[in-house]
Amino acid sequence: MTARAKRLDLGANMKRRRSGVLPDASTRFNPSDMRALATTVLIPLLGLGLAIPACSSDSNSASQGGMEEADTGSSGSPSSSGGSSGSGSSSGSASSSGGGSSSGSGSSGGSSGSGEGGTDGGAAGADDFPRLGLISIGGPQTYASTFEPFAAKVHMVIIGGNWEGWQTGRSYDKETFISGVKSQSKVHTRIFQYVNLNEMPFDRSGSWCPTFWDKMNSMNWWLYDAGTSGSKTPDWQDPTNKGLMNITAAAPKDPATGLGSMESGAKYVNDYYHLGQSAAYSAVPSLDGFFLDNVFVDPYVDGDWNRAGSSQSQKSAGAQAAVMAGEKAYFDYLKSVWPTGIQIGNSGDGIGQAVAAGWSVAALDGVLQGGVLEGAIGKSYSVETWAGAAEMQRYYESAMASLASPKLLIFGHGNVSSTGSDPTAYSGSTPTSQSPAWQGMRYGLTAALMNDGYYFADAGSYDEETTANQLWFDEYDGAGLGVGYLGQPLSSAAGTPQTAAWTSGVWKREFENGIVLWNPKGNGAKTVSLSGLGNLKHIKGSQNPTTNDGSMVTGGTVTLQDRDGLILLRY
Repeated sequence: MTARAKRLDLGANMKRRRSGVLPDASTRFNPSDMRALATTVLIPLLGLGLAIPACSSDSNSASQGGMEEADTGSSGSPSSSGGSSGSGSSSGSASSSGGGSSSGSGSSGGSSGSGEGGTDGGAAGADDFPRLGLISIGGPQTYASTFEPFAAKVHMVIIGGNWEGWQTGRSYDKETFISGVKSQSKVHTRIFQYVNLNEMPFDRSGSWCPTFWDKMNSMNWWLYDAGTSGSKTPDWQDPTNKGLMNITAAAPKDPATGLGSMESGAKYVNDYYHLGQSAAYSAVPSLDGFFLDNVFVDPYVDGDWNRAGSSQSQKSAGAQAAVMAGEKAYFDYLKSVWPTGIQIGNSGDGIGQAVAAGWSVAALDGVLQGGVLEGAIGKSYSVETWAGAAEMQRYYESAMASLASPKLLIFGHGNVSSTGSDPTAYSGSTPTSQSPAWQGMRYGLTAALMNDGYYFADAGSYDEETTANQLWFDEYDGAGLGVGYLGQPLSSAAGTPQTAAWTSGVWKREFENGIVLWNPKGNGAKTVSLSGLGNLKHIKGSQNPTTNDGSMVTGGTVTLQDRDGLILLRY
């Protein structure tokens, strides 16, 4: 398909909304009505832009919004031109990184299914802090060599270009890009391919995955309102053009393989986008794994998920259990054929939402090895926007707790400007106020540092190939000290993932080479004492010398504004 932004969703492409307005920020979050939240808060993503239907085709370039990534048709390519290099400036654009040692690929596999892997699951635990990630599934999606230096600066990258004709007409393949990134990375960069299986265009011509569409259609894996024929249940994001695949065990198994719908989907993406079992697409042995969009607990639509002859509510325990079992089958299949791979998904918001609503998520515990808490901060549908800072941290904690090792979770911060400002309030989908320069970014980064996720500040389009969108801040590398300059968290309670305030409502986490302070939204400006915390100083930076002036603050005090954060270095 052509580029139309796809969205990662609030658990279910998490941000879309059908109608209505955003809940008032002062309204207490009611976990008993998550569906209402989904329809009034999440769906506006369609209008925001990163919404591209899973197997659908559209020729718009990616813009803001949820995580559906840009797709193109079976032989198409996205609009927009090629990638860009990461030249930097003090305004917040990234400078290109230097060369480094290769991070290496995993061992090669044996038979059809196993293949070569990128990194193994154990390597991520050694990543130093701050941990950084990026999502580039919108915009050009060319993944040219000019994008490699910027991608090589972060620990974790999700790429798009997931249509069958992506390689057609190019003089290079995905392996060229990925191996190029890894050869330059000094931070063991891991790269994941975006895929989306649950949404299907009614018309094959709109599919990014026509090979799999044919299988899905011939097996009648459509979700119906009732039974196995009649009205196909529409996708609630794009009901005119798309339906949903029934991903549960109630859908028939393919007699040729013995695989159900989601297992067949897993086989398709692995065969095509990893092993290269197609004349049109080369093998990608350095790929680390897949990122599956739309990992649901609440499937967000009523339908006959269990093929019982009548529709089941998306809130029913039976429908939710069946959907999660289908998702688990996808991940189990990939683990069986690609044991060295790392399989992640867009699960963070969905898990957080489910825990808040009191729904069971046991079926997905330990199934995914990573994911995305998409738009945790900064967007109209962000949990921090409509439910507050404490609820955002609870979502974050729940999402991390659900993952198996190596727990690679991207903490998304949306609509961040090149000067580190972000929206602090919305009317509908329109920002009504902005944070001061640099403060919004510090707030998001330090929020992420309270746990073990990978921070990603997005300019609003999931297009990291375009130079203007390549944000880089002094706090990312300590103004030249190097990515991971804080080292590892302390082994004491002060270094473990934090779940509550340290003093005066301010949170703190301690690392080998510094400490991190986070002041939640609504806590007001706070002055805190640093007594007993050792020798500390500010970062010596160039972007915001008022804060990052390199001055020593040992034994003194620092003041954090409301919705602010601060990183201090040990010396």
